[in-house]
Amino acid sequence: LSNRLSRSKASRHFRDALLIFLLALAVLHIAYYFRVVLPRPSLRFLGGGDPYEYDGLARSLLAGKGFSDIMFGLRPPGFPLFIALVYVLAGVRPHIVVFYHLIFGALTVVVVYKLSLRLFRQRSVAILTALLMTFEVAHVDSIISMMSEPLHNLLLFIALYWLVVCLQSGRWRAALAAGVAMGMALLTRPISAYFALLLGLLALIYRPRLWKQVLAFIAICLVCWAAWSYRNLYYAGNFSLSTTGSYTMLFYKMVSAESHATGRPPEEVATDIALEVERRVGNYEITREEIAEYPVGRPENLHANDPERQAIFRQMVFEKVRAYPLWTAIMTAVSLVRQFEADEEFLLPVWLQLALTAIYLMLALIGYWRAWVRRETLFLLLSHASIVYYAGTTALVLAGLSHIRLRTPYMPFILMYGALGIVYLAGRRDHRVGRGASPASG
Repeated sequence: LSNRLSRSKASRHFRDALLIFLLALAVLHIAYYFRVVLPRPSLRFLGGGDPYEYDGLARSLLAGKGFSDIMFGLRPPGFPLFIALVYVLAGVRPHIVVFYHLIFGALTVVVVYKLSLRLFRQRSVAILTALLMTFEVAHVDSIISMMSEPLHNLLLFIALYWLVVCLQSGRWRAALAAGVAMGMALLTRPISAYFALLLGLLALIYRPRLWKQVLAFIAICLVCWAAWSYRNLYYAGNFSLSTTGSYTMLFYKMVSAESHATGRPPEEVATDIALEVERRVGNYEITREEIAEYPVGRPENLHANDPERQAIFRQMVFEKVRAYPLWTAIMTAVSLVRQFEADEEFLLPVWLQLALTAIYLMLALIGYWRAWVRRETLFLLLSHASIVYYAGTTALVLAGLSHIRLRTPYMPFILMYGALGIVYLAGRRDHRVGRGASPASG
């Protein structure tokens, strides 16, 4: 009888997962049709300037140049390798890459459903999470782009799923699968490099007795990190997952803070900061006019491994933060808030996007309270780690700029909170209806 019930439950979960996949795929296909098939947009429309870089790296791989292209220092190999594979299978047609993203997007919803089921062991919460994610604006918007988020997010949530399985069961295969998926995720988007270490630390705190499995997970992630860092050491002289050079996104944050504080034009501030860097490293030959043309556009700024220049740049960052703490804090807050703004180019009206996001967040607040009441310890650990890490990292680095796709690595956890909120409200309603019914009507 027990085996029969187990098979029945597994069959039901498989049926749910299949229906969720088909629904998510249908929604994404509709968005793909109206955003890609009908207008046939340029690569820039499908993600700004980044798709051109990914496309160029994929073509470089197909040309037999390996990982020698200088832009591989900025872009890890995961997504360019996927694009190159698509080009081999379907021809060099960038828009087909987005078509394959539809499958990634639908699979991500299924994985999030499975993760929610694992965390709460409550079918209603898992299904509601999947439904909310299917229609979540940022998720759909990120899929209809030639960016690395769809592949990265799929790998990330596969890693999280198997890590949860490992922590709940102690299975070695789950730990190894989580490590491989997480390693592939950080080779797709370098922002996840430190998140892998954070997950390992939290896993050790949550299940100290599984320290061997957790260390295996961390070791696999470190191997992936070290392998690509060695590539960057070989080609760029910089043992780092992403060789952004001296001028990181913090440069733009400095420019934004000083520009708002002083009222000077950003272009003028950027030129002054870049010129000051050159003067501090002893370069008095370059003129202000040469720098003003494009302060950070020169290859020596983006790719150079110059420890002195990097040290001076970091020193200037701290100087600007101390000089303009209020505007630095404001720009950080703006970057965080803008992760929840609307996309004017999306299919839905701006007001409807904002309304849906507001509803999700209000439901999530109720669910957050319920998660503490229910003592969902593992879920609380993972959700706090994901939300604080991904939201905080992008907000701290960006200078008031942002995009809704930047919330996609942590938004599923907010949706899980939202699903908990819906289940709680529905339960309260049923309870009130039950209390209000007369004995005769019952």
